[in-house]
Amino acid sequence: MSMTKNYPSHLLQFFEDKKIGLIPTDTLWCLCWPMSKVGAIQRVIAAKSLRPEDPLIFLMSDLDMLKHYVSRLHPRVETLLSLQRRSLSIVYPEIQNVPEEYYPYRDALAFRVVEEHPISEIIKEMREPLVCINAGSSTKFAVDYLDILPNMMDLADFQLPNAQEF
Repeated sequence: MSMTKNYPSHLLQFFEDKKIGLIPTDTLWCLCWPMSKVGAIQRVIAAKSLRPEDPLIFLMSDLDMLKHYVSRLHPRVETLLSLQRRSLSIVYPEIQNVPEEYYPYRDALAFRVVEEHPISEIIKEMREPLVCINAGSSTKFAVDYLDILPNMMDLADFQLPNAQEF
């Protein structure tokens, strides 16, 4: 397995062990876990009182991965995603190849391609999306580390103490 210098080598190992991480994504501090770790969603539901209308974000490494999980991606969306250099999220209710445990949240499933962020390398190595949820409150996004709710810190099996580690 290849490692790059753009992320700490232990981060990939934590995700391979199917743990929940508290990490800075391309936009927010989030709780993240590999999509195949469906038990994590139950832990997050209990800790965050997650409701079906609360957004879950599936981070994808590239457009090809996105196409595997959404059906009939509109050509204009595909063109926009291929030309966009910054991350772009889409809410897409016509999902496929997603474990059924995520289906209650299907109206709020956002898919984001993060090609220009180090997390993309981790997703490529794992060969599956990371599922993420804002580590802040329902009224405040965790833009900074100080915005993270204490119970989200407790829920995480591991965390990066600061964005510079990424």
